[in-house]
Amino acid sequence: DCVSQIVDKALNGYNGTVMAYGQTGAGKTFTITGSTENFQERGMIPRALSHLFQSISTMIESSVTVRVSYMEIYNEILTDLLATEDEEPKTLTISEDDGMTIVKGLNVRLANNEEEALNLLFEGE
Repeated sequence: DCVSQIVDKALNGYNGTVMAYGQTGAGKTFTITGSTENFQERGMIPRALSHLFQSISTMIESSVTVRVSYMEIYNEILTDLLATEDEEPKTLTISEDDGMTIVKGLNVRLANNEEEALNLLFEGE
């Protein structure tokens, strides 16, 4: 339920972020991604993507573009989880531009539907 509220606000023009924080072994990855074998145990991101694309499908009067980035912060080091193996590693930096927080150098991919967005999630693991 908490993720659907973030998605709804994002569709109304607000920025939204989903993150997990905690000690090693606390279950952050499972909370975010969930189980791929059991639909009932899907994580926050798959649930958010499902809600997002269901909501978009009802927005007949609007055009919505979904862009996906996937990053890990570990020991204050930012890692682009959508960087390809043949890509030169980039130093990611966080900055603010006109009141928006931006991660410079982070890959951004288009997702036209829930399946494409989920494939990006699995690609980043």
